[in-house]
This record gives sequence, C-alpha cells and structure tokens, in this order.
Amino acid sequence: MSNYTPKVIILVLNWNGWRDTLDCLESLYRNDYPDYQVVLLDNNSTDDSLVRIQEWAAGKTVEEHNSGASPFTLSPLPYIVYERYTAEHGGLAEEEARLHGKLPSAIPHPLIIIRTGENLGFAGGNNVGLRYSQQRKADYILLLNNDAVLRSRHTLTTMIEFMETDQDAGACGGRLFYPDGSPQISYGNFPSLPRTLAFLFPAYKLLPKGLFSNVKRANVVPDEAIRDPLPVDYPSGACFLVRNETINDVGLLDEQFFMYTEETDWCLRMMKRGWGRYYLPTAEVVHKYAGSFIGSKMKINSYFTDSIFKYYRKNFSIHHLWIVAAGYLVRSLYSLSRWTITAYFTSESLRLPALNQAKQWRFSLKLAVTAMKDLLNGKISRAEGQDQTRVTW
Repeated sequence: MSNYTPKVIILVLNWNGWRDTLDCLESLYRNDYPDYQVVLLDNNSTDDSLVRIQEWAAGKTVEEHNSGASPFTLSPLPYIVYERYTAEHGGLAEEEARLHGKLPSAIPHPLIIIRTGENLGFAGGNNVGLRYSQQRKADYILLLNNDAVLRSRHTLTTMIEFMETDQDAGACGGRLFYPDGSPQISYGNFPSLPRTLAFLFPAYKLLPKGLFSNVKRANVVPDEAIRDPLPVDYPSGACFLVRNETINDVGLLDEQFFMYTEETDWCLRMMKRGWGRYYLPTAEVVHKYAGSFIGSKMKINSYFTDSIFKYYRKNFSIHHLWIVAAGYLVRSLYSLSRWTITAYFTSESLRLPALNQAKQWRFSLKLAVTAMKDLLNGKISRAEGQDQTRVTW
C-alpha cells in the first residue's frame, strides 16, 4: 500500500437485531486498519436497538446474549446521532471534529448512528449510508451485515491492500464461515436462463455427478485450496467492499430490491462498466446468516423470490423473461398441486410444512402470472428487459 492511507467507512445496517449488531461492532473496533469509521444505520427498529447500542457506546454493561455469552463492555465511545436528511447531506463536520478529542486510543473516528426513519430494506438503508459516505469523501465503503463479524483483526487491511493493488477492482468480498467454522457460500455467478431452468427442473440430478463438474453454480462454497484473489461475478453482500469511484460510475444500490439480489444487480452494472469483482480467500468473516432476521423461513424465501423476479424483469431480455416466466408457471403449478395434495393426506405433524410449501409456490405462481400479463400488455418494455451481455453458463 502507498504512503497514503485510504479512508474506509463501514456501514452496518440494523433492524431489530441489536445483540448481533453489538457483536459486529466489537469485531470492527478490534480491527487493525488505521483509518476507518463505523456508521450504524437503524431501519426504524422496534426492539430498543438504538437504546441498547447507545448504552454500549457509552460504556455501560449491556445484558447478556441469549446464548449466555459474556456481557458487552467498552470504554466510552463518542458518537453522534443523525436523522436521514442530515446524514445524506454529510452530517455535521464540526461536531464530528469536536468528538475526535474524546476518542479512545486506536479508534480513529467517532461512531455515527443514523436513523433512517423507516424500514427501507437492505438497499434503501445502505443507500442512506452510501450517500453519507460519499459526502464525507470516503475512498472505500464496506457493507457488512450486522450478523457478521471479522474473523481476524487483519481482514479489513487485507481487503484494502488488495483493492489498492488492483485499480481495476470495483468491489471484493471475503471468505465466509458459519459460527461453527464450516464454510459458507461466499460468491456466486449471475442468474442466467440455463441456471434458472436447472433450478426449476433439476433433471441433471439424475445424471452422473462428474458430468457437470465444470459447470458454474449459482452459489459457490469456495474450494479451500484457493488462496489467491479470484475474479467472480459477485461476492456475497454479507461482506462487500466497494470503491467510491465505482459507485460514482455505476450508481447506488437499486432500491426496488428490498432484500436479496441487490448486490447481484450492482455487480452486473459494475461488469458492464468494466469493473472487476473479486473473492478474497484470506479475508475471513464469520456470518450467522439471517441470524437477526425476525421472520419465518417462508418469509425469507418470499423476499428472495420477489427480488429474483425483479432481477429477471430488469436484466433479462424479453425473450428470456418469457421462458423464465413460463418455467415458473409450470413448476409452480406442479409443486402447488403436489404440496396441497400432500397436506390433505399427510399426518397432522407434517401438514403445516406441506401447506407452507404450497403457499410458497402459490406466491411464485402469482409472480410468474403477473410477469406474463405485463409482457402481454407491453408493460415490460425493451428498455426494461435487457440482454445480459457476457453472462454465461
């Protein structure tokens, strides 16, 4: 790295998950990168998250985890709370400068807490932080899930050193692990027509496994043997470092994606503008994966399905979108019938899971029918459905 130390702003988005968020913040304040600032974005939590986080920053003991872990403790950490409008216009520079004199040693900047005012989702909430970061002239912005922690003090330094070395890299992500140490999906390949159809109609599972050993999968658990930076379609949004120059070029996250697929769309835009995206195996992160999400697995699946359909509508050609919608229509009708019949004839203990499956496929069917109606009525124009150049199987 050159003598110049790039400024990094770290965005942590919280919604009713203060326990995980405090774990995340503690890991950030143990990292060894010299010039970083943590920005905590709260999406209008209703569980006293802001109270708990401010107590923690004030150095007070916060109640124990549900898991029985030790209470959080920290020397008082100066912080400032912004409303959305003030934050998006750069905050209060003089007030932040005043707080610098009160900082504990080894902490370069005060904690910034931003109240977004409503639940804006992942893209909308982080965009508030991205606007603040750009106003504050950050060189890089790290988007880190609140249920993720840096596994090493050197993780952020590793990521910045790589980005400084490769000036064509627009974004990078780290290697993700579950809390038990097992590997987690860390990057993926862009949705494509073949991958979508393979998901809907997985006939390939009946064929010899070795036949598809070289096929790029949608979601990838990295090979442990890979130790060098690897070009990928998109790194996981759980730990996503992006260059500010790249954001200026491609724009912010698309807020039509409330939850899931937003980083995929972002990286597709980066690819079209010539920015590289990388997976860094030496930048290790522990990710609980939906550890703070208040809701059922079915609700999570609904968010994902809704977002992936928005991705298809935005980024697939009209021809491909017709095929995808028809594929979902056929698969949804089959699965809806199957699980409805199963629920009728199964035991009481298995009825609810079967009904949930039926409900999930009913939702997919609705999205497919809506897409086909919009295609017929011309509501999805050529300008909206674009070919995904260079997106391959």
